Amino acid sequence: MLRYCTAHGLVVKFLWSRRLVHAMNGKYVSRAAAGKVLTVYPPSADDLERHLTGLDALVGGRPGPHVLTDLRWSAGPLSVRWGGFHRMWCSDDAGDRVLAVRRPDGELVPDDRRPGFALPPWVTAPSVLAGTIEDRGRRGGDLGVTITSALHFSAGGGVYRGITEDGRRVVVKEARPHAGLDGRLRDAVTRLRVEEWALRELDDVPGVSRVHDVREVWEHRFLVVDDLGGETLQAWVARNHPLVNSRGTAEAMRIHHRRVEEVHRQVLDLLRVLHARGVVCGDVHPANILVDGEDPGGVPQVALVDLELAFPVGDRGHRPDLGYAGFVSRLRTGPDVDLHAAAVLRLWMHLPLAGPIGLAPGMLLVHAAEADRLFGLDGLLAEHVRRTIPVEAEIAAGPSRTSAPARPTVTAGPDARREPLIRGIRAAADTSRPRRPFPGDPAGITRGGAGLGYGAAGVLWALQQVGRAPDPAWTTLLRGAASAPAPEAGLLDGAHGIMSVLAGLGAPDEASDLARRCRRATAGLTAVGYAEGLAGAGLALLDLWQVTGDHEHLDGTREIADRLRDALDDGTPHGIDRSRRAPGQRDGGTRAGLWYGWTGVALFLVRLYEEIGGRALLGRAVEALHRDLDHCVPGGDGSLQVDGGWRVLPYLDVGTAGIGLVADQLFRHDLSTHDPAGRVRDSLPGILRAVRSPFVAEAGLSTGRAGLLAAAHQLAHRVRPEPGTDPVAEHRSHLDWHLVGLDDGLAVPGRAGVRLSTDLATGNAGVLLALAVADGDAPAVLPFLSPATHAGGGHRPVSRPGARPLTTSTRR
Repeated sequence: MLRYCTAHGLVVKFLWSRRLVHAMNGKYVSRAAAGKVLTVYPPSADDLERHLTGLDALVGGRPGPHVLTDLRWSAGPLSVRWGGFHRMWCSDDAGDRVLAVRRPDGELVPDDRRPGFALPPWVTAPSVLAGTIEDRGRRGGDLGVTITSALHFSAGGGVYRGITEDGRRVVVKEARPHAGLDGRLRDAVTRLRVEEWALRELDDVPGVSRVHDVREVWEHRFLVVDDLGGETLQAWVARNHPLVNSRGTAEAMRIHHRRVEEVHRQVLDLLRVLHARGVVCGDVHPANILVDGEDPGGVPQVALVDLELAFPVGDRGHRPDLGYAGFVSRLRTGPDVDLHAAAVLRLWMHLPLAGPIGLAPGMLLVHAAEADRLFGLDGLLAEHVRRTIPVEAEIAAGPSRTSAPARPTVTAGPDARREPLIRGIRAAADTSRPRRPFPGDPAGITRGGAGLGYGAAGVLWALQQVGRAPDPAWTTLLRGAASAPAPEAGLLDGAHGIMSVLAGLGAPDEASDLARRCRRATAGLTAVGYAEGLAGAGLALLDLWQVTGDHEHLDGTREIADRLRDALDDGTPHGIDRSRRAPGQRDGGTRAGLWYGWTGVALFLVRLYEEIGGRALLGRAVEALHRDLDHCVPGGDGSLQVDGGWRVLPYLDVGTAGIGLVADQLFRHDLSTHDPAGRVRDSLPGILRAVRSPFVAEAGLSTGRAGLLAAAHQLAHRVRPEPGTDPVAEHRSHLDWHLVGLDDGLAVPGRAGVRLSTDLATGNAGVLLALAVADGDAPAVLPFLSPATHAGGGHRPVSRPGARPLTTSTRR
């Protein structure tokens, strides 16, 4: 195909290796991208017809995955989609930054990449596609099931709840051929056939679904099984663990231990039945175990679902290729695969952290010792781990550079964790990858790896904040990234964060040049928040004004202030004020908080007030914070958290930790006129209660312990902690549950704990700063959260001559 395209002068993009093709057709890649290998950009409708015909002559009739966003052409692997060519961005109705196309009137609108072929209203389908579009409407078939909800989607298919014609509640599993490949290159249909085999072998086993029907509809295969009800063990532990929302009493810890020990016994009993029937589950983990039928304080009944990785007991050398981080053995085969996962499960139900174990198997012993201490078990779980898991052998088979680090002593000074975190950054850095020299969250990949939140700028800024000069080679890489021809806007994931860090590194001219080149992208922002919206861009431009005195930057700041004032007044949600959804809907709830919510707007307005005056700005800042407080809900434990729809959120990005940090900044000023009822003040005790949760699933700044540590430290001088508690000391100590050794340093498991991260949002840089802030050695964990420093790390200059107060409007 590539030879054909080059011979005809066609513009193409393609995946350049077989390994990449397999990876981009895996189970959990983007559903919009899965299955694509080579994309051709014909210049006209006539060219489209000519080259579809030409390529069909080469590959027509060959099997291939259906690309969900596309219209399949003919009977082969060719498909067609209308969409963008140049990379352009805009914000959708929810305020999210998405890829864009340009309408005939010149306005950028979202490039619709949802599953299903669609044309925008101003586009007429080329005549060559008319028959294919008509045929598509005749596809289909009868499942015999009315679908009531979607439970899960992947590139391999979906999982749905439904009701049969006779009223039976069922679960429908969908599999797409040639899609959702695993490590053995088996597609979703092959794995669904495996699950069907396993379920039929276990037809009368309590705790396992019965098969009701198997159907083929168009290309897809559907397996209809019993709906066993209940919730996943993962959700049950999150709801019931005594350390999730507050410090568990001795009685609460005792009850939880009794309940999860019984759950573990039931899981082992069920696995023994499976093995006796000749089936190994192959994928035992908390999201594949259902619990149901419990009385309050009682013990739930257990069921096992998702057997697509099952295999026969007699296949003694088999080891699954997919798996849940921390529950997969690198050594075990046959039935021992299940027994290993069940052994980890017993520990996990006491201390629900699996990610660090997957990255450094020696963390099994660290977690066992901690769980024994927390629950007063006198070494029970440590003995269990030593007896059921060959830890030393797993360590030897695991990653060579990671380990379970020695825990600092109680009397160790601040450098006991901070210096190893710095060494971990240096150990992980790789300047041979100029686009992404620091390992971090995948969110940074699409933006080039240089940004403040997920890239090099954040790492350099964190090091500077703790008094460490960045390596000159790293600074050179950041300057190179800043010279990109079409910079994208955003504080944490775009050019605005880079320009602020450059200004603090002694390159204000380069920062100003970047701001000018980013002007068009800034004007195109519609999100209002700190991370990727107008508030963050405004803070960066205000910072440049303070550093350079260039009124061009102040004028840009004023324009953003006007736009944010309008946003506060226009009554639209701006991607924040989402209505509540039914529990279980992952897109439910709001985005209130510092990163995406009105709290970021409040921070920008209070910083602008501090620079140019105007009490009206302070009033609008309070109004913005109130708007996020409108989306907070009280908990039974006295906490105040953001309504996330299916959960409540205390975090720094979306959650009350960020709200509390900005509320603290507002309290530096007289709020009596703008908050006479004391609503901001009255929110702080509940926020402090929320951020002192002893158990947190992640370590990082955005959605983890580091962010809660920073908020607990900052709020401690506003609200007296409960007697006998020290949230800051607890968080500092409990960081050791997460951190793994990397060479002679420490590393932070990033989001979901599946890979190490050094970035500011999810990795070493953010944890390092949180510890430094708690130790009194750094002013803030994020730029502009303290009036003492700007993003570059230096002290703020005094207000520049010529600054004029912003009252009602500064439009010219």
